[in-house]
Amino acid sequence: MNPQLPPALDVIDLFGFYMPSLVLWAAVAWLLTALLCWGLRLIGLYRLIWHRALFDMALYVLILSGIVWAGAEGWPMAGWPIGGWSS
Repeated sequence: MNPQLPPALDVIDLFGFYMPSLVLWAAVAWLLTALLCWGLRLIGLYRLIWHRALFDMALYVLILSGIVWAGAEGWPMAGWPIGGWSS
């Protein structure tokens, strides 16, 4: 555990294996993206999308970056100042 990093960006201990927390955030973003794509397909919005794979990838990147931002700087409950790092 690195005390210099906010909790959302630190490592995760999973049964003795240390993994970057980005792995967890990527899995959550993939699940949310899959659910959102299923909903978009269900309502027929994909008829308006020119390049479905590109749209899905962009949607995944947006969701992942939103999750990482919210976990690192967006939530004041993270226990460190929102304005940035102070030395």
